[in-house]
Amino acid sequence: MKRSWMWLSLIGLGVLGGLTFVWAEEKKGEEKEQKVTIEQVPAKVKAAIHKYAGSNAIKEISKEAKHGTDIYEASWMVGEMKQEVELAADGSLLELEEKVDAADVPEAVQKAAAKALEGATKITYVRKTIVMYEARTKADDGKKREVLIQPTGKLVHKEGAGKKEEHKAGKEKKDTEKKD
Repeated sequence: MKRSWMWLSLIGLGVLGGLTFVWAEEKKGEEKEQKVTIEQVPAKVKAAIHKYAGSNAIKEISKEAKHGTDIYEASWMVGEMKQEVELAADGSLLELEEKVDAADVPEAVQKAAAKALEGATKITYVRKTIVMYEARTKADDGKKREVLIQPTGKLVHKEGAGKKEEHKAGKEKKDTEKKD
């Protein structure tokens, strides 16, 4: 009986330690983000922010190191709708988020959201445009291979030689989709 409690205690401590580590890593990531002004961003980032925001006043800009590269995120309002852009240090688009009215969301999306968020009294929508690159090749044996890569160089998905391999981020996304 004592052994059972000992093992159960060790497992509990392991789970608690793992959760603490995940929380600490999330906090660590938050500490890397810093608020910056438009004058503090590289010229190409500044030009890209102005391109996406247009004549709208920039609300906030932040800088964060992700996957070994500097990422800039800027937000602004278009009427009452918030928009955000995430850019690489060279000004290239990584992600664009636009809050949209429910009336502008396809009916299929609204139905899926209502089903997945059953019981929700109010659902808001954000249209996300995410940039990824797919690189393809054909091996000497005739089998196709391909990879999906973020503009920062982070490998998201790898498929080839008849078997599918996924980078941790891609696998986590699929695991999350299965739970929903």
